[in-house]
Amino acid sequence: AKVLICIDGLEEEPANEPHWISRISETELLCKQHPRVRFLFSGREYFPANIIDDTRVNYFKSIHLPPEGDVPVYKVAEDYFREFDITLEDHKLAGQLDSLLALRLFCDLYKGRTISTGEQIVTVTGDLLNAKIKLINQEFLQTLATPKSATQEPVFDALITIAENFYHTNEIEHDVLRQNILAQVGASFDAAEIDIMLDFFENHGILIRSSRKSGTGALAKTIYSYRITYQTIIEHVLSEKIFSDIDSGNLQAIPPILRKGMSSSTTGAY
Repeated sequence: AKVLICIDGLEEEPANEPHWISRISETELLCKQHPRVRFLFSGREYFPANIIDDTRVNYFKSIHLPPEGDVPVYKVAEDYFREFDITLEDHKLAGQLDSLLALRLFCDLYKGRTISTGEQIVTVTGDLLNAKIKLINQEFLQTLATPKSATQEPVFDALITIAENFYHTNEIEHDVLRQNILAQVGASFDAAEIDIMLDFFENHGILIRSSRKSGTGALAKTIYSYRITYQTIIEHVLSEKIFSDIDSGNLQAIPPILRKGMSSSTTGAY
């Protein structure tokens, strides 16, 4: 597998400029030792230019993004199709993808395909997201030692439960989250399988897991907890719930996840 390690917010530590130059330069050797690993360092435009121009890190390609934000879909669609080996006989189909998220989900769904003119395809973001979750559900079921019916969709139930939990907080302990998911799918899945599911979510970037010690000495227990990060399935499920509550008039206060923020970790994610 290829690994991209992203380090964002360099401008937040201007006093550590010499350390940034040292740390960035160290990654050149790491990339040579591990050819499938790449690093991306990012910061706002007031990040010191002399760091970028320093000869010790000039093997990095410097890219300045314009202030308007994400690149339009049509400018990168062909690159995505080429990377995912997708051939469109009717290139107008690409115009139906209204966001970069939709483009990526589309490529995951139709990887290695030739799509002929007139073929019925999925291009709406919500439908693409639903199709992606179905694939994740199938992949998760295949990891279990005990076979489950193809009609079981624990990932759907778990994602909704996780989103509802993060609606009220920005961090949840493992045991609490496991119990809440088990309450929804416990008729067909046991606690050990929910543990496997949470491992599965963490390994695929759907959740971010951290740990801390509770107590001291040899008997200190490790407490695991989860956060969510940006541009993941959980974020979109949560966004739909927030929108629905605003639309129905049920939202009485800004949810804690918006006030406190998500995890600042950046990861390759579903």
